[in-house]
Amino acid sequence: MLGARKGVSLLIMGQSNSSYFVASGGAQVMANGLAWYLGALAGNIVFQPSGAYLNPARYTQVNGHPISNSTAPLFPSGVGNGTFLTNPGDSSSPSTWALGPDGLATEAFLLGSFAIPTAADLADIAAIVWPWTEQDSTAPYSQKALYSGTVEQLAALTRGMLGRTAAQLPLLMWNAIPYETDAGVQMVRESVADIAAKPSQNLRVFAAQTADSIPLSATYDAANGTWTGGDPAHRDETDEFVFGVRGAHVAARAALAASFGDALTSIPSGMPLAGPFITHAYHQSGTEVLITLTHDAGTDILLPLQAANGAGWAVMDGGSVASPGPIITATAASRIDPTHLLVTLTSPPASASSECQIFYPYGSTQIGRGDAVTDNFSTLGWPAGWDMPGDLGEAWAMNFPVQATSYGFPLSSTPT
Repeated sequence: MLGARKGVSLLIMGQSNSSYFVASGGAQVMANGLAWYLGALAGNIVFQPSGAYLNPARYTQVNGHPISNSTAPLFPSGVGNGTFLTNPGDSSSPSTWALGPDGLATEAFLLGSFAIPTAADLADIAAIVWPWTEQDSTAPYSQKALYSGTVEQLAALTRGMLGRTAAQLPLLMWNAIPYETDAGVQMVRESVADIAAKPSQNLRVFAAQTADSIPLSATYDAANGTWTGGDPAHRDETDEFVFGVRGAHVAARAALAASFGDALTSIPSGMPLAGPFITHAYHQSGTEVLITLTHDAGTDILLPLQAANGAGWAVMDGGSVASPGPIITATAASRIDPTHLLVTLTSPPASASSECQIFYPYGSTQIGRGDAVTDNFSTLGWPAGWDMPGDLGEAWAMNFPVQATSYGFPLSSTPT
């Protein structure tokens, strides 16, 4: 049902993977799906790579720049260094930091006499989207609180540019892509999960699993799910497009909660959201871990391609992300029933079960395109009147991968 709203838009910010998210069509298809949900006539994206508009510089995307200049040696602290927030280097809280050169360029793009979008364009923005974690994943784990603070501060300043509160304008981030250091990637994943758990921040994770992807321009064998080569700093555009399709379901719920619906007041059960997630991990024997999954819209577990070989599963044998124990990878995974999966490790952990954590995946590990454990959503019927593939195309008929572990999931010595 079409409502009164004419258009709905997403403001896209970030660095190079954000640009590939736009170039792949992923950002636009995410906006199209959001418009379909809300009954708007048009879905649009608001973005601008650096370099086109000068004097003043106006953009929302710039290659290679993290949120703040806090991660030495690439971005030492100081007012003159690029990035969206300026860390003055005086140990002050990120909540007091001002916009850096990139943040000022975003402000100039959106506001003032040189602004590019019109007032009507800005009024249509229903969410801020950050496909943006790569450079920040170079940071040490010890910077977790600082990184979390920078996300919250830049989100607050950006919402302020648009005259919105957090409740009125959700922030959508993806689960960190598998690039840079294991500790850095895990730090970012934990930070995003922590902020998402704060209702006052209104952050949603629009792509709950990004490791089921391959490097940009890699040579991919669709018959077995393996790949070679490519640019590991960037996700392949085919995968970025898929992230956009998945992300529309999260964006719709976030926009609806922010009162961006008009004809639509609720989304029926049976519509997908983010895929199955881990709710229990039983250390059944030395090398066997029984995983319990909870579905959102699917009803069964599938193990395509390299998923059956245990791709992505790993147990940390004692320790923590800050001080990691040995990482034990998996050699196999098999379906037990619609909600249980048996993961077989290469060797048994030496530590007690209570001191071990299972990850899917750990750090910068890449699961691979088509190699993740998924649900069976594409085989199920859609709620009456909610046929996305029929309205928008077959790209919307997909299975959803098991959500990534933002934190390691503790092993239990007790079955469920």
